[in-house]
This record gives sequence, structure tokens and C-alpha cells, in this order.
Amino acid sequence: MKIHGEPACFCGGDRPFKSCHGASREAGPAQDTLVGLFMMGSRQLVHVTPSSAPGSLRGRRLVIVHIPKTAGTTLDRILDALALRSGVGRFRALGTVYGQFMGKGKGEAAEHLRHADPESLRKAEIFSGHVPASLWEPTINAQRTAYATLLRDPVDRMISHYLFGIGRGGWSDNTAIESLVRSGQLLDNLQVRMLAGYTDERAPCDEAMLEAAFANLQSRFALIGTSDRFDSFLAALLALYAWPDIIYARYHVGATRVEAARHAALRAEASAFNTFDAQLLSRVRERGSVWINSFDAAEPPARSDEVLMPFMREGEFLSLSRGELARFERLAHQANCRLTHV
Repeated sequence: MKIHGEPACFCGGDRPFKSCHGASREAGPAQDTLVGLFMMGSRQLVHVTPSSAPGSLRGRRLVIVHIPKTAGTTLDRILDALALRSGVGRFRALGTVYGQFMGKGKGEAAEHLRHADPESLRKAEIFSGHVPASLWEPTINAQRTAYATLLRDPVDRMISHYLFGIGRGGWSDNTAIESLVRSGQLLDNLQVRMLAGYTDERAPCDEAMLEAAFANLQSRFALIGTSDRFDSFLAALLALYAWPDIIYARYHVGATRVEAARHAALRAEASAFNTFDAQLLSRVRERGSVWINSFDAAEPPARSDEVLMPFMREGEFLSLSRGELARFERLAHQANCRLTHV
């Protein structure tokens, strides 16, 4: 096993592992840091192997249109590790979209993209952020670009955003979704809006916008998945770019909960604001667990022997060989963590 970066010790202190617990332990720092950073924080790890893909996206820049609360932060950490491992540039547009509440002091991701250093954008090969689909191409001047996105059940997605807002101090747990939509802190049919590429949050969502979103998916997007089939999406992405296996844990899984009766009321509220998102998701689901819409003809690459495991901190990941997986799984078992192979 080989560890990249210098993660802090799992004891919670600020010192790096090697000069803290790792200095007096017989076990290797990669093993202990693995247990500390991941297994003590997450009891569920998933090992995803690249699927068989009909072609390749190698040589194309990758742009993830990250719709909030669709497992995009988990994907971001994976992409960070893959970019480091591959030695390619990585750019993430930071901030919210359409002015919605995503935490205090958050600016617009589209503005971060618009004012980014041109040289950083030129060197980057992997992009992501809460940016409407139409704003990427004119900003990064993309040549040979593959767009990808994850959709989610729109009612679940809006409730997840609502609970996230409670946890981040944006509103109280008795705030009506309708009032948040009126104030612009939440937006109706967010997935249709972002994928259609609309930039004016005041524009009403209608059938024309729904058709524009689906037309964009058909003509501009190479890979479309859903958050409840995240592993299928990731397996296809790894295969299309000839990337290695990934072991991951999910990030930003909401911890805020409400009582069952309140949750049912929230579902009824959210349903009224996501009619077109529901129709779009239904059409995407008709394409299967993952929709591979565009690729280049290519011979399948030889399977990599490497397995990457992104850590919770940016810029850190564990690299191990396939032959070390049995040892890794024994460590997981010792830490009372279940490792699922996909």
C-alpha cells in the first residue's frame, strides 16, 4: 500500500499521523490512517470495478454538471484522487447555483468559473461544479469534451437540500418549502433548469424547458446516471476513461432528520414543485441503470492492477494493488466496517 499526501492522525489532533500515533506503532501508517480516516467515520465502503463499456472517452476533457444533493460531493472526491493519480489538471467551480442556500457566505459557482485563472482552466482535464450546462463551454473553450451528470428523485433531492439547510442554519425545521421557493433559497425543478442551461432563475419552468433539458442530454452528454445507481454510473465512467478501481465512502450524507409525520408533509410539498424534474427522471430511467450516450470507438484497455481509495480530505488517497485487496478487507473487518464489491 502507498499513501499520497500527509493526512492528520485519526486521533483528532492536528499532527500528521507519522509523527503522532504512527511514530510508536508497529503497523504501517497507510493501514492505520486508512482505519482512522475512513473506517472510524464510515462503516460502509464500496469497491467499484470498471464495467465493460462500448468504447472510450479517453482524450476528452470531462465536465460534470453537478446538480446539488445528487451524490456529487462523493464523486468530486473520487475525481480529485483520479486527477492526482493521472497527473492531470482539475478544476472545481465553488459555490451555489441560482442563489440557492448552500451554506452561509457561498457565492455563485458560475461566477467562480467565469473569473477563474485562464491558465488553470486551460490545463485542467476534469471539471465539476454547480454550474448550468450552457455556461461551461464558452468559459473553458472546450475541445473534445465529454459532459456527464447524475440525476436524483426530485422529491428526495429537494428534501435533502431542505434538511441540509436546517443543518447549516439557513432556516428552521418548521419553515415551509413554499416560502423557501418564493424567497429563492430553494428552486423548483432544479434539474431541468440546470440541464436545459437556463441562467435566469426567475424564468418559469415549463414543457419547453423540459424538452430543452432532454434534448441537451441526448445531444451533448456522454454519460447520464442516477444517484440511486451511483455505482453503475461510476463503473461506466471508470471504464470509459480507462481509470482504475475505486474504493469509496459517501460524503455529505445528511445527518439532519425530522419526524415521520413532518417528513411526509415535506414530501407532499416538494412534489408540487418538481413536476418537470419527475418527468425528466422518468425518461432517463427508461435508458437503463446508466445511459452511455456518446463515446469513441476504441479497443478496451488492459485492466489496471491499481485500486484507489480517496480520503475525506482533498489531495489524499490510498493506492494499493489488486493483490492487496484481501489484506485490505481483513483490515476492514477488524474495524467493523463492511466492504462491498461491485
